[in-house]
Amino acid sequence: MLSSVLDLAGDIINYIVMFVNQITHSLSS
Repeated sequence: MLSSVLDLAGDIINYIVMFVNQITHSLSS
């Protein structure tokens, strides 16, 4: 149970990181 929650949190964090990187890249260009 806990491990699956941690895996889900990791996927969400990775998605947020990619999203933020995409925004910052768009703003800098």
